Amino acid sequence: MVFASSVARPALAQDAIRIGTSSIGADYYILAVAIGELLAKHETINATAEPIGGSHANIFGLAADKVEFAIVNASAAYDGYHGAAPFPGPQPLRLIAQGHTTYRFIVMRRNENIETPDGLRGKTIIAQRRAMPEIEDVGNALLNVAQIAPNDVRFVGTVDTGQVEEALRAGTVAGAVMPGSIDQPALQGLFRDEIVDFLYLDDATVTSMMDDLPAIFLKDIIPAGSFPGQTQDLIALGLNVYFVSDEGMSDEIVYRTLKTIRENYDEYTTYFSSAAAWTVENALREPQIPYHPGAIRYYREIGAWTDEMEHLHNSLLSAQ
Repeated sequence: MVFASSVARPALAQDAIRIGTSSIGADYYILAVAIGELLAKHETINATAEPIGGSHANIFGLAADKVEFAIVNASAAYDGYHGAAPFPGPQPLRLIAQGHTTYRFIVMRRNENIETPDGLRGKTIIAQRRAMPEIEDVGNALLNVAQIAPNDVRFVGTVDTGQVEEALRAGTVAGAVMPGSIDQPALQGLFRDEIVDFLYLDDATVTSMMDDLPAIFLKDIIPAGSFPGQTQDLIALGLNVYFVSDEGMSDEIVYRTLKTIRENYDEYTTYFSSAAAWTVENALREPQIPYHPGAIRYYREIGAWTDEMEHLHNSLLSAQ
């Protein structure tokens, strides 16, 4: 595979771009479709959503010139920028915006009656996806904290979230580490149809799991009632969501794309409720990779790019 270089790319013919996303119907895909429709309506950029797979797969997609932009989780962006496994070396990624939090929910089929980690013994759990290695990281962290030997639980893999939903509905697995946002249609449907419930973990357990996970993971509270039949608050593990390109992407195209999203923010939020988190404040919150020059141009233009942000950006550039 040929990896992306830092040589500047010209804008494609007729200002066409491809946005790499996760599987069709997932929240990243919906957001990419929304961006494409905003650009078609308010700009002269033709954008298409390309469902490559998980976040790590989309970083590879950028490297192979299959897409010009991608919506990925912060863990994949961090791994790619620093050249951590599975990447063979540092990738020239650049951040454009940050948005909502994507979670790694631990769900169990209700008829399994699994209420504690110890109930996982002897069960088959979906906790692997080649394009999203952090899913297995979460599963392994849970087993480690619960002091469950890996051979006492059978981890199996899937290609996309649709396969996870199908397996949970069919009852071929007892549970899953399932990626997604609060308003992800597949997960909301599983709760609405009373197929699954969360494995509720106490704060000490989740905190201990975080010690086994990359520091880029965060801990959040999902309020009771966020899902049908959810009767108590959930302590969940999550990752920020990034909109990225590589450093060689046209500054002008990046600037116009970001400006279109920002100037039509209210319309953007009508496509998917999680889009409401794509604020300027969140876009500049604790970045883990440096920003694209086209994005910096926009943030400077609206007065959001401070001397502190410039210093942080430069430190991230020098850290690769």
